[in-house]
Amino acid sequence: MIVTAMIGCCGVAQGSRIFLGCYASAMFVLLIFTISCGVYILFRQNGIDVELSDALNYMVQHYYQGAGIVQEALDRLQQAFRCCGNAGCSDFRIFRQDPPRTCDIRCDGCHYRIKLALQIGFSVAVVVYGICMLAEVVAIAVALVLAFRGNPKYYSRSIYLYPTPTQQQYERQKIDRQLQSEHSTLQRSRSQGWQQRQRQYLGPPRYQKY
Repeated sequence: MIVTAMIGCCGVAQGSRIFLGCYASAMFVLLIFTISCGVYILFRQNGIDVELSDALNYMVQHYYQGAGIVQEALDRLQQAFRCCGNAGCSDFRIFRQDPPRTCDIRCDGCHYRIKLALQIGFSVAVVVYGICMLAEVVAIAVALVLAFRGNPKYYSRSIYLYPTPTQQQYERQKIDRQLQSEHSTLQRSRSQGWQQRQRQYLGPPRYQKY
């Protein structure tokens, strides 16, 4: 992402079609990858639900087989989500076992609680996913517009270190040009007036007879 962003910034700064094309191509590949991840998660949603139910049933069955990772993991899940077993306290009674102390009083199943939390997280992820896809599409469109807009000479121009003139400097240059034009006009009129006065003083030109 950082390299792609740097390529895009260089393409905009230099007006280079090559950089902008590379940026658009990279964003298109990233868009395809994002869509593929979304489709994979969407199709794997039901599989995750089944795997979660199987894992909780396994923990309930092996809970009272001694202190270990299974017992500790189920206790932490029940305390974090305020639940009990897979479907409720009845899961332990099926195996003629008492519900552990970490079970919640309401005896809500951990499967339901975890699934509800996953649905909330999935909703937030969908919003973020949509924003990311929209941003990628906009970035591709902007890159293509900048790459094929206007005169091609604009995109092959060199970068100058001198700053471009501002609006104030442009107005000042315009006023200077107007003053120079008025000054030259005034000098021209003065020279013409001097020539007229010289003719009046000297009279018409005299020609010498031979």
